[in-house]
Amino acid sequence: MVNPDMNAVKLSDEAGKAFREVVAKMDDSLEYEPVLYAGWQLVAGLNHLFICRTRSRKSKEWTALVQMRLYAPLSGSAELSEIETLLN
Repeated sequence: MVNPDMNAVKLSDEAGKAFREVVAKMDDSLEYEPVLYAGWQLVAGLNHLFICRTRSRKSKEWTALVQMRLYAPLSGSAELSEIETLLN
C-alpha cells in the first residue's frame, strides 16, 4: 500500500515544466504526482529523475509508486526515457 501521508514535492520551474510536458503525453486514465525529485544529470540537455505516486483518475487512493526518468533536450519538449514500478 502506498503511504497516504506522502505529499507532493514542489518542483523547480525547469523540472516542473519537463514533468508536465511528459505527463500530458501519457495515458489519460492515470494520474501521476511527484513525491520526490531525486535529481538531474547534465547531458546534451537534462535527465530528471522523479519518484511519483500514481492512481486511476477514477480512484481516490494512490495505488503505486513509480520511478520516472525524463529527458529534456536543449530545445523542444521533454520525453519519457523510462518508467519503472517500484511498489504496486
